[in-house]
Amino acid sequence: VATVSFATGMAAIGAIMLTLTRAGDHVVASRYLFGNTASLFQTLEAHGGDVTFVDATDAAAVEAAVTPRTRLVFVETIANPRTQVADLAGIGEVCARHGLVYVVDNTMTSPWLFRPSTVGASLVVNALTKYIGGHGNALAGSITDTGLFDWTHFPNIADNYKSTDARIPVTLL
Repeated sequence: VATVSFATGMAAIGAIMLTLTRAGDHVVASRYLFGNTASLFQTLEAHGGDVTFVDATDAAAVEAAVTPRTRLVFVETIANPRTQVADLAGIGEVCARHGLVYVVDNTMTSPWLFRPSTVGASLVVNALTKYIGGHGNALAGSITDTGLFDWTHFPNIADNYKSTDARIPVTLL
């Protein structure tokens, strides 16, 4: 549907978490995450969020962690730096069954090698600093909405965003 760019990949992840979660919400995340991402999630816990870290190589472990307060699942295609590969298709099925936002950080593979929309991802994060930008010579990040999630039922966004088609340009008066 659309892509939004940020100053860094961590800014993109932070924007997702701060925009889509509230105090008391629950997030299921891979225990195999980039260190700064894991730190960010621990900071969210300090602000009233609840994060369960699971072995994302097993979709059953992800599903077992889902609660009625779960809003999203966050995984990396290939964990940085430990290189575990999440059960991306299986987790996509779990998220579809439970109506959860499925966030895939695709930094380690890039959109050239893997398209998370093929496994049901709702949002795709890329730290453009890595493979896309030459691994460290420029900082940037992005979030892409794949169009696969029905935002009209998501409780943490304003009603006018639930009914507006993001593909239609909005004119501000």
